[in-house]
Amino acid sequence: MVAHVIRARPGKAPHGEWHWHDVDVQFVYVLKGSAVFEYEGIGRVAMKAGSCFYQPPRIRHREIRHSPDLQMIEFVSPARFKTYAAEKPAARKSPARRSRG
Repeated sequence: MVAHVIRARPGKAPHGEWHWHDVDVQFVYVLKGSAVFEYEGIGRVAMKAGSCFYQPPRIRHREIRHSPDLQMIEFVSPARFKTYAAEKPAARKSPARRSRG
C-alpha cells in the first residue's frame, strides 16, 4: 500500500478523460479545496475538505473539475499499479415511474 498527497497544479485543469486503475483498494481524503468526479453507474460526486471516499476497484471514472487549492491524500494498494484509458460508460436509465391515477 502507498499513501501520497495529490495537489492541484497552477494552470493545470483536469483532463476529464475516462479511465480506470488496476487496484485492489483506493481511498481518498480531501484535505483542502474541492473536486467533482464522475463514476460509472454512480454519476457525479462532489467532494470538499473533510470528505472521504472509497473508490471501488477498476471503476471507470473521470475528474470534472477541482478548486485551485485542492489537496487530497490517497491510499492505494498495490503501491505500483497501472492506469488505463476507458470508453465513456453507457448512460444510466432512470427507473420507470408509475402514474397514480
